[in-house]
Amino acid sequence: MMNIRKIKIEATQVNYIYIYFFIVLILTYVLPENILQILTPLQWIVNLIADIFPSIAKLGRYSAFPQVAQIVYALCIITLPATCIFAYKISKKEINKDPDAMKKRNIPGIVVLGIICITIALLVIIFGLPGNPAKNEYYFLTDWIHNSKFGFSFNTSLVFLLFVVSLAEVVVTARLNYKK
Repeated sequence: MMNIRKIKIEATQVNYIYIYFFIVLILTYVLPENILQILTPLQWIVNLIADIFPSIAKLGRYSAFPQVAQIVYALCIITLPATCIFAYKISKKEINKDPDAMKKRNIPGIVVLGIICITIALLVIIFGLPGNPAKNEYYFLTDWIHNSKFGFSFNTSLVFLLFVVSLAEVVVTARLNYKK
C-alpha cells in the first residue's frame, strides 16, 4: 500500500493573502448577477450595511455587476473582525518564531506606517474610492474596478488586506514591545 503523507500548509501572511484574494475572486465570478433578487434576505443585509458604509451603495450605482459587487463587499465587511483576529494570530506566530524579532524591527516606523495604512484603507472601505465613473473622474482606475470582475476582486482584496495586515502588525508590535 502506498504511503500517503499529509500535506501541511503553514499559515503565513503570504498564504493568507493568496487565499483571501482567491476567495473574493471566486465569489465574484461564481455568484449569479441577480443574487440579491434570488436571495432577498441578503438584500436586506446589504441595505443595512450600505446605510453604515456608503461605499456599498456606490458600488451598486457604478458597477457593471452591482449585486455581486455589493454582496461580496458586504461579506468582506462582515468578516472583517474575524479576519483581523486571524491575521493577528499569524503575525504573532511569525514574530514568536524568532526570539530576536523585536530587535530587528523599526518599531516607530511600523507603527506610523501601519496607522497611515489603516486610516487610508478604512476611509476607502467606508466611503469607497474617490472619483465618479459617471463623470470620468479617475477613469483609468474606477473603470477597471467597476467594469472588471478581476479588477474589483483585486481592489477589494487589496484594500481589506491593507487594513487587516497593517492592524495586525501594529497590534503585535505594540503588544510585544509593551511586554518587554
